[in-house]
Amino acid sequence: MAINDDGIEKRDGSILSGLLGDKPIWGFAILMFLASIVLIYSSTSSLARSENSSNWAYMISQAKLVIVGFLTLFAAYMVPLKWYRVLSMPLFYTSIVLLLLTVTVGTEINGAKRWLKIPVLGATFQTTELVKISLILYLAKVLERIKMDSFKSYAIWVIVPVGASCVLAAVGSISTALFLALLSLFILIIGGVKWSHIWKTIGIAFVAGVLIVGINAVTDTFPRINTAVNRLLTHVRTEKVGADSTAADIFEAKMAKQREDDETFQSDMAKAAIADGKILGKGPGCSTQRYVLPEAHSDFIFCIIVEEYGLLGASVLIILYVGFFARCVSIVKRCKRVFSSIAVAGIATSFLIQALLHIFVNIGLLPVTGHTLPLISLGGTSFIISSAALGIILSISRTLEVSKS
Repeated sequence: MAINDDGIEKRDGSILSGLLGDKPIWGFAILMFLASIVLIYSSTSSLARSENSSNWAYMISQAKLVIVGFLTLFAAYMVPLKWYRVLSMPLFYTSIVLLLLTVTVGTEINGAKRWLKIPVLGATFQTTELVKISLILYLAKVLERIKMDSFKSYAIWVIVPVGASCVLAAVGSISTALFLALLSLFILIIGGVKWSHIWKTIGIAFVAGVLIVGINAVTDTFPRINTAVNRLLTHVRTEKVGADSTAADIFEAKMAKQREDDETFQSDMAKAAIADGKILGKGPGCSTQRYVLPEAHSDFIFCIIVEEYGLLGASVLIILYVGFFARCVSIVKRCKRVFSSIAVAGIATSFLIQALLHIFVNIGLLPVTGHTLPLISLGGTSFIISSAALGIILSISRTLEVSKS
């Protein structure tokens, strides 16, 4: 028996002897991949009409993306765990450089700079999606390898690099910056960082937030702050849809207005879809709101799910996310090293938080944030990075299974 770099025993050739890794997570990945193809077909009517295309074209495109996503997942699954340790810091620092490039020379879409153009392919790449996974791996490596008894050491290894990623992300999306900050805070807490360091971090973050708002008031460096404030105020002012409201009531009231002038159009149409879904839904492909919701394929795909599959179908989807999180918790409990446990816990938490944020926006509990539904919404970068993240978890769970052999 040989001892690998993770301090566990491993049989020679056992990794290639069969498909290892947590079976429920493999099942979760396959179910979500297949569901995304069906749901993208249902939700792209508005997009297809604006692009002079068809739902079938987007469904075929999503099917191709699913193949790429599965290959990405399998590649990440086959990478030995030791290489994630080795590459974690270089990957994170590279993602910060890409964020800086996005801020300076990035492509602006819908008033936000979040994308970089890939020179040869001509495609766009959303850099904040890479930051989400690289940040988790970076903190996992730091918490395992670096002793941060002094606040100076903690500030050098955590506050400065993580703070830089959040500030750069804030230029393109305030909600993404807050997401990264909260995810980092969660990881630091479960990683056993001193509470004195945590409270100081919160204080520094508050001061930094005030400074950013002040700087933006003078220089307009962070234009998404104004967007975030407007969305929050609109959400607070929005008249809630009553329990007896119907999709037709809201539709007739809203369609008379121009979409670009109606700040509450999407959220109201989302509520209409949910009100129409009831318990069992209208049935696959029978959504009506998909024809009027501009972002039904991404930011508001959950409401299309509710409209077509009802509360029952939406509950199944939520159970899948919660079940995935529970399986990851079981993997964390079996991990013997800090890096592995933090990596799995961080990825699982990021999936669950993003899914909940998306759902809360769709049902009207939160203002519009622009967070997609993991592994379901249309979006190349998010889908590929999420697939890679699942592959990392499967790689870790595979290593645990081999160690028991």
